[in-house]
Amino acid sequence: MKKRNLIVALLCLLAVGTAKAQNDLGMFLMRSLQDGFFLFSQEYQLQNEDDEPVRNKPGKEYYGRLFCCGIAVEGENLLVDRNFIRPWTDDKTITKSKKYHTAVSATNLMEFGSLEFDEFDTDVEGATEVVEDYCYSISGAGKEGFKIDNHYGKKRGYAVWLVSASPFDMEKAPTKVSLKIATMNITTSESKQVYNMPSQPTGNIIGGAFLLPVSEGVGRISFAINGIFAKVGGVWKFVSLGTEEAEEDDEDE
Repeated sequence: MKKRNLIVALLCLLAVGTAKAQNDLGMFLMRSLQDGFFLFSQEYQLQNEDDEPVRNKPGKEYYGRLFCCGIAVEGENLLVDRNFIRPWTDDKTITKSKKYHTAVSATNLMEFGSLEFDEFDTDVEGATEVVEDYCYSISGAGKEGFKIDNHYGKKRGYAVWLVSASPFDMEKAPTKVSLKIATMNITTSESKQVYNMPSQPTGNIIGGAFLLPVSEGVGRISFAINGIFAKVGGVWKFVSLGTEEAEEDDEDE
């Protein structure tokens, strides 16, 4: 009887040890991914023909503000969605007028581990269009990010979402920003790059990316980005970066 109790106790300890090891590994992977995700605050104004603000919100230097996600990729660039380029798109208070035009007035960035935004110098109008009207590339990441997987086909990877612990809007910035990871399988084609999501993510989502694990040898795993998520009309869409046909070896992985 004592021997049986000892075996049960050892099995329990092994289970606890295995769970702890898995949790430690998960935390390590999470920290390694965090460096590739950034929180942006895009402020915009209504400006006259002299690029002077027509009217701002009381006590603010902007008419509106939108928070969005940036993902670091190779070449020290950042991938952003359409809302970074045109943060006023869903602002129903703006009407067409010959007296003013909309323009990004300030771009601010917050990295993981930071408690405040820093000014980010970038030329929004000079952004490179990666997927027409949905995904853009800007410079200034300051670090080498995820490799880009530009192949279409059957993909098995992870949807990695940048989330806020509390609801946010123009007045309230996201708080306690973290990453939320879920498995994701999708089949993409050469002729289509924007896809409906089978289900919408829950929580206070800021943005995200679709990452694929890549084995680079024994004990060496990296992640490649195969697409980003863009919010269009209040609904999240998957924007694929797949434009090339994968070789057979890649499809087998």
